[in-house]
Amino acid sequence: MIFSAGALAHFSSDGDPRFYTILHITPDDPPFTGTVSDMWLSIYNATSGEPIVGLDVLHERVVHMFVVSRDTETFAHIHAEDRVNGTEYAGQGMFAFNYTFPREGVYAVVVDFTYGGTTVVKKFELYALNDASSSYPAAGSDPVIDFSNRRSVSGYEIELTVPERIEVGKEAEMSLHVEDADGPVRDLGQYLGSEAHVLFLRDDLKYNSHTHAYRPSHALHFGRMAQLYYGPDVPIRHTFQQPGTYSAFVQFERGGEVVTSKFWVKVEDSAYSATLLYGSYAAIIIFAVVLFRREIFGLVARGKGRGPSR
Repeated sequence: MIFSAGALAHFSSDGDPRFYTILHITPDDPPFTGTVSDMWLSIYNATSGEPIVGLDVLHERVVHMFVVSRDTETFAHIHAEDRVNGTEYAGQGMFAFNYTFPREGVYAVVVDFTYGGTTVVKKFELYALNDASSSYPAAGSDPVIDFSNRRSVSGYEIELTVPERIEVGKEAEMSLHVEDADGPVRDLGQYLGSEAHVLFLRDDLKYNSHTHAYRPSHALHFGRMAQLYYGPDVPIRHTFQQPGTYSAFVQFERGGEVVTSKFWVKVEDSAYSATLLYGSYAAIIIFAVVLFRREIFGLVARGKGRGPSR
């Protein structure tokens, strides 16, 4: 695949350092809103520079891509297999996606893939413009954050129950609950091999993760796994690595329809880390006070030792 001279290279700096990824967008980069953009993802070995081939199929796809606007009002979960020739260049470590950016602004593009049993997450940030005469938006609109845990979407009442306090490094046990006009739903299906998909994205677009309905021992979903949950409740567990406020895009499937709902969760620094941090501050202050007092006493003692000058 040869890119035009106008195609930019977007590099991801996060994720597993063994791999580096490049994202090209054609025919226009920055992409224009309202027109179909081709998004080409290349994955390479960071040491040898060779393309990564033979990705594992995880949750029925080789690469999962999420597109989220800065204000979190736009969300998409897409795959190379959604496009006719999306995996045609997989032997060269390249995967193609189609996407139409609906509005001008800043977007996060999150991709995850699995290689040799290890799942890798990479993220890019880019602009979408209305046309060639548009200027780059400074930052984009901040999201409206609402911590209520119940949403009405597509005829469903959806609730995400989360712990009263979520801490970094500590597994958070969450639960998705689904009802419709007739009451609790008990015939959920599987969407891409799981009863629930969840993308967590921090409000500054800096940290993200993709998880699924909980499986005992956190089993990875290779191949077609037996369905465990049919509703109305689906357990979700996740361990956050960074504190902050995260949007949680939750997806489930029923009767062939994929439903997406958005929630917000607050993640605090761990109490253990905070104790160590404040303990360190206290120790430094105490040490400084003791040292200062010793110096003062030393000066006084030296002054007395000299006696009155003659």
